[in-house]
Amino acid sequence: MHPNIHLSAVDYSILLICFVFVIVMTASAAKYGIMTCHFYWVGAIPAMVFLAVFMMPFYYGSKARSVPEYLKMRFDEKTRGLNSLSFAVMTVFSSGISLHALARLLETLVHWDSPNTHTDPCLVAYRAHLSEKQFPNIFIIAAMLMLGAAVSLAAEWPQFRGPTGNGISPDARINMDWSAKPPAVLWTFRMSDSGWSNPAVGDNKVFVIDHVTSESKDAEGKVTEQKGEDMVRALDMKTGKEIWSFAYPGMPQERNGTTGPSPALNDGKLYTVSRGMLVHCLDAKTGRNIWERNCAKDFDARPSEVPFGHNASPLVDENRLILIPGAPDVAVVALDKNTGTTLWKAPGSNAGHSTPIAYGSGKSKQYIAFIGEGLVGLNPETGARLWSYEWKTSNSQNSATPLVIENRIFFASAFKMGAGLLDISNAASPTLVWKNIEAQVRFSSPVCLNGNIYCTSMPENPGYLLCLNAETGAINWKQPGFNFGPLSAAGGALIAVAGKTSDVVLIEPSAAAYKELGRIHPSEPTAAWNAAIVVDGRMYVRTKKMLTCYDVVP
Repeated sequence: MHPNIHLSAVDYSILLICFVFVIVMTASAAKYGIMTCHFYWVGAIPAMVFLAVFMMPFYYGSKARSVPEYLKMRFDEKTRGLNSLSFAVMTVFSSGISLHALARLLETLVHWDSPNTHTDPCLVAYRAHLSEKQFPNIFIIAAMLMLGAAVSLAAEWPQFRGPTGNGISPDARINMDWSAKPPAVLWTFRMSDSGWSNPAVGDNKVFVIDHVTSESKDAEGKVTEQKGEDMVRALDMKTGKEIWSFAYPGMPQERNGTTGPSPALNDGKLYTVSRGMLVHCLDAKTGRNIWERNCAKDFDARPSEVPFGHNASPLVDENRLILIPGAPDVAVVALDKNTGTTLWKAPGSNAGHSTPIAYGSGKSKQYIAFIGEGLVGLNPETGARLWSYEWKTSNSQNSATPLVIENRIFFASAFKMGAGLLDISNAASPTLVWKNIEAQVRFSSPVCLNGNIYCTSMPENPGYLLCLNAETGAINWKQPGFNFGPLSAAGGALIAVAGKTSDVVLIEPSAAAYKELGRIHPSEPTAAWNAAIVVDGRMYVRTKKMLTCYDVVP
């Protein structure tokens, strides 16, 4: 170092932060690819140019050797002290976040035991340090961090439609050439029910709701009584072995299976809703029942009178569990996620089977529900209706979950209604941007990639996979053979499941034409209405007969 250059402790701290920034950006580039560069095009490069042209000459002209020294020269000692104090506070906060992330990383990579996944990270790290048997793994992790490798926490798919509610997995590690390297089956778990409850993945487990039926027969062998229980199963995500199970009374079997709503994982708790509107909060680690509510009884909901029963999955947001009872006086309800107590109730129409979504953040946040009468926006604190847009089908069934696209909402139904894009930037007057009558979407929720919306139509349409221009609603192309097929995305590619055959298809997201990147033919073809879930290099697909885990690591 040059003898005339003197660096303060703050300068060294800034250099350290810059070093960490480089590592973070390296990891982001490894995970998200060219998308990381957009940060520089939009923000970083203009900011650096501004600093170079305007700020740096002024800074060096002052002959100050550090930011605190410049502040002292330009203002006074109090200003420099305030800067030092604010920097110290920021460092403490950022260090706390880093420690928390490091503790979760250690637990994920080497499976060090802790009393709870969300326990104090310092305690997790300390308990891990005491484990002499696994201590050598510290050196492996340290080497990975120092090399700036793209090491990330195990991703999650905590609730229906994934971590951000748009059907897109944050896991970019996916094999993009299934023709050359077909995904291998890692394990299978045979289901007892022909239902359609999508799994939730997190905490190194796969949570799925099954259904077990028992029958009583008379002397002639005729069935005299049939009883059924919904069965929540927690499986090891790597082996498929059952870790725990929890049963509760379920509705009778019907032609489309018994289980419908998907479980939701949040803060070490698993939330389940049955077709009969029984709500449970379980300990995700042990399966212990923490609290339960009979929402059909408490809110006078009548799921047994609704075609197919209750099928809307729960939404967990902040301290709230958002449900769709579909009762006249309680169309939507918010429960305290920790206690199950009612926070607010919102009146409206019957449930439409669609899962509620969160839109916006802070003071602009709202919950959007696609119920029988149409779309409604609700205040998250009170449940007060902010706006509504009428969209009624012949049987009041709006089943596909809406999709947020910036300040617009894409929604779709069947029964001759089609799809639409609603601009809600002016909450007092939502505006329909476009409508497409050909997009007859029964219940499979859409995905938006690269400015195009993908959805699947009714079998009589005839089961098209549609690619729509998000700005105009025009159809770019349509491909038959998907019949209610559910959609998801990972690694920048679209994943579609054929509704009748349960083929899993990897598709290049392009407006130009339909292009397959590979297709998996299951060993036991059957109907499949559950979207493929990609988490940590594994893909989970549930059909009527089984849950299968595939290896999709490149």
